[in-house]
Amino acid sequence: MSTIHHQPPFASPWQDPAGVDARRIARGRRIAASTTIIETEDGWVIPSQSRHGVYYRLWTDEHGPHCSCPDGLRTCKHILALQFTLDPDSKAKAMPTLGSATVSSTVEHPLPASNPIVTIPTSVNASATPEQPTRWQILNRAQTNEKPLFKQLLHALCSLVPEPERQAKGRPPVPVRDLIFGEVYREYCGLSSRRCHTDIEEVAQDGYISNVYGHNAGTAFLNQRETTDLLRALITESARPLRGIERVFAPDSTGFSVSTHGRWHDEKYGSVKNPRATYVKTHILVGVRTHITTAAVASVEPVADIRMFPGLLSETRGAQFTVDEIVADGAYLGEPILESMHREGIRFYVPFRTNSIFHYDNSLWDQHLATFLLNQDLFAEHYHQRSQVESTFSMVKAKYGPSVRGKKPTSQANNVLCKLLANNLYVLIRSIFALGLEPEFEKMRALQNPSN
Repeated sequence: MSTIHHQPPFASPWQDPAGVDARRIARGRRIAASTTIIETEDGWVIPSQSRHGVYYRLWTDEHGPHCSCPDGLRTCKHILALQFTLDPDSKAKAMPTLGSATVSSTVEHPLPASNPIVTIPTSVNASATPEQPTRWQILNRAQTNEKPLFKQLLHALCSLVPEPERQAKGRPPVPVRDLIFGEVYREYCGLSSRRCHTDIEEVAQDGYISNVYGHNAGTAFLNQRETTDLLRALITESARPLRGIERVFAPDSTGFSVSTHGRWHDEKYGSVKNPRATYVKTHILVGVRTHITTAAVASVEPVADIRMFPGLLSETRGAQFTVDEIVADGAYLGEPILESMHREGIRFYVPFRTNSIFHYDNSLWDQHLATFLLNQDLFAEHYHQRSQVESTFSMVKAKYGPSVRGKKPTSQANNVLCKLLANNLYVLIRSIFALGLEPEFEKMRALQNPSN
């Protein structure tokens, strides 16, 4: 029969010989890393961690450092924070000149005449620079204000779409602007056409669309090939406000499932193909800094990545983006693309296959292969940016779903384009809070002439 040794559930913290345990030292390091300690004429001032608007005074004399906080240990967390602030590389566990002291009414070293708990005076010459918002603060602000800003940006973008001339008599058609707004907003909400009808009524009451339309009108609109051209043009136009920020781009493709019987990962990497599962293959070009999609093509017919890349790059440059660098995976490797990038002055980083060999003719192929094989540090420094296009696909699928609801090929492709347009608007909203961006859209030739 085994014997169970009963031990206390919590071990006592490590205690420094000077009377300061590891927990207090850790608190001091956290305060030093997250709090600004202001230097004054007679010492320092540090804000309280638990009382808003209250500050403590730190000073030194012949007996060592002191703090006006009501801490029982004279080597308090504020003194430790000051030590770590003045000497970030300090490995000392506590001030060697100080020891523990019990709380009593008698003060061994009297405090200065000023109040031990003070407020920062206006005459303190401290650097009054505004603190930059943290990454989580930016995320919180963007997501808590996302929905109203999304509707405003989408409305401004749809206002650029020209209305076709009405030739036949009869019931007036639903405006194209209303249909685009409604279908993109439906993908944003993640609902079917019928379940999103109440949301369409709400945006109509708010003035974002001219009138409420039936769910069948939205389905018929997505089944039109002209809708594909409009959505692609709107995706490029929605990325235009970031043309002064993005200069490095990454292309890639993925698949959106149209059935729950299979996944794109199984279709691409699995050994057994599912004959019932079809996919919408989507090619995009993404700015690596903000995850903005500058050009996109979606189709149920599988097309090689290398064939779609020139068109994506042309659309991106047509939107006045300056393309300095392209980072792509091995699917885009080819001598014609290397020569094309060299003629256009674009740095191109693509990994070579294991069986790639030198031509020994000082060609562009040999130059890129030499960089890939002999200067891996330089190649990896640029190539790691390609992961941002994978992050973009992950954003779209996680937020708007990895599958589409359309039944026909054209509708399925347009559903994917609506997802990408919705994600672009979210990127703009995030850029408003992270970069101080003020998005402005301009009329494009592609929107004025969708058939071209």
